[in-house]
Amino acid sequence: MARFDNPERASAPGFSGLPRSGMRGGFFVLLSLLVLMGLGACGQEVPDAQEVSLLIRGGTVYDGTGGEPFVGDVAISEDRIVFVGDADAEGIQAETVVDATGLAVAPGFIDMHSHAELSEDYGWDGAPFLHQGITTVAMGVDGGGTDDVRGLFREWTNHGIGVNAFHYVGHGFLRRQVLGYEDRAPSAEERKNISNRSPPMPISSSKPLT
Repeated sequence: MARFDNPERASAPGFSGLPRSGMRGGFFVLLSLLVLMGLGACGQEVPDAQEVSLLIRGGTVYDGTGGEPFVGDVAISEDRIVFVGDADAEGIQAETVVDATGLAVAPGFIDMHSHAELSEDYGWDGAPFLHQGITTVAMGVDGGGTDDVRGLFREWTNHGIGVNAFHYVGHGFLRRQVLGYEDRAPSAEERKNISNRSPPMPISSSKPLT
């Protein structure tokens, strides 16, 4: 199917565009792994009514700081992690409770060499990566990709993607734009042309779908 040709995408439940805060609050259970984004940076203020949207209870928490894991509860209000600790001691109640006993609760994984097809109808949601606990992907690998990264991110922003993403500008792509496939070193002018084709700063798309 051609890129973004499916009109049902816009109305798919849970895939209505880029959210306010990335994947915070989204979670996936795969075998013995329950994955959360943003765990290490969560706050500790629970709403006044001590009522949250989701409580993940009794999991072994790996908070991403490198410290020892601990058994605890993770409370989520709307799309934010608002508490990590002993929910019973704080009197926290939830609309939905997930029993994570025996499971690991951890920040989402980063795939540093990804071939996700985020611009295709069959791959925009990143589902194969999410089911493995991967919530961020590095694109434009193997020296390929594009130098129009801003345009690519505008496309992803307009259509929505299911994971966080950042994009390299491949040296191979830049070289081909100037030298084609000629087997020779570039001249000084050609090197300058290659350098001028690089974006002025690193840019990323860090607001995926809820």
